[in-house]
Amino acid sequence: MRRLLYGVLVVAVAATGLLLTHDATAATTRDDVTPANYRAPAYNAPMVNIKVASVTVSLSAGQAAYINSSLKFGDASTRILVDNQVECFNSKGTSVRKLLRSQNVYAAGNGALSTVSLTTRFLLPTQTAASFRCDLSVWTRSLGAAGRFNLKSGFVEVAGKYVGTTQAANTGRSVVTKAAPVWTPTVKGSASVPKHSGLWQAPGGATSLSVFGDVQLTTCYGKDKAPCPVTKIDGKGSLVRTTLVATQFKSDGSVCKTSTISDDTRIPQYVHHQPVYLHNPKVPVVTGGGCLPVFSIYLKHQLLADHPYYVHGTSDDGVISVFPV
Repeated sequence: MRRLLYGVLVVAVAATGLLLTHDATAATTRDDVTPANYRAPAYNAPMVNIKVASVTVSLSAGQAAYINSSLKFGDASTRILVDNQVECFNSKGTSVRKLLRSQNVYAAGNGALSTVSLTTRFLLPTQTAASFRCDLSVWTRSLGAAGRFNLKSGFVEVAGKYVGTTQAANTGRSVVTKAAPVWTPTVKGSASVPKHSGLWQAPGGATSLSVFGDVQLTTCYGKDKAPCPVTKIDGKGSLVRTTLVATQFKSDGSVCKTSTISDDTRIPQYVHHQPVYLHNPKVPVVTGGGCLPVFSIYLKHQLLADHPYYVHGTSDDGVISVFPV
């Protein structure tokens, strides 16, 4: 096991008809990373964790902070695994949320693979007034002999405070094949219309939603770890399509409006790990015509060509974050 990590999803349920508020500008805090050169231990040594930035945030009951971070890596001396991790702690020092994104960065001369940017972002909700500290750090290890790389830039920020939010995360790894698309994660709620249940209801007064869908994907090759099947080592990797879907329903159970955004990504076999980031900044909350403010929101994963791949579970999880705008 290349690292011992976990994800804790703090659940905050928005009450029906809750008035939305947003306090982004005054409350936003940000810490920029100091560029530096770091050593990545050899493949058979433990991964190294390096804390590079931190922010703090105080929330009122029912609020959620939108935590956003980015790290840019380059100038590697060899192939090196790098992770962008954000971990948040409560006032007692207990970890309440941890999430990371991973990719391999290559030495100069490998084109776009010589520079890697990773984003980790999520909602941090609380049911009671509370304060948190969120640390941005790097996990790293070489894929061969020990090497070095540059952390070129980065930041972590509290990008806003919201109420009336919802989120979802993967609970386990899911393999995607041509014959079997996968739908994960899916936002859960208590609203229903004819023929559809488990829908999420937007808060009263919301006119549009900002919806993020981020996932960590890994192509299968060789005798890879479960749940991957045995796959040829032929350099093909996987061509994948990831679609973020938000469907609003009418009171009779028919569709009011579906908003989608997609990304087609090639995961090279030699890169192996590939994050995908999707953002639909303005999903309309349609009124009139029998439309209700209830939604089905999920990510759809399809294999377009070549080898099966899998969507990561709770350590490098897929996350959907939704808040009113």
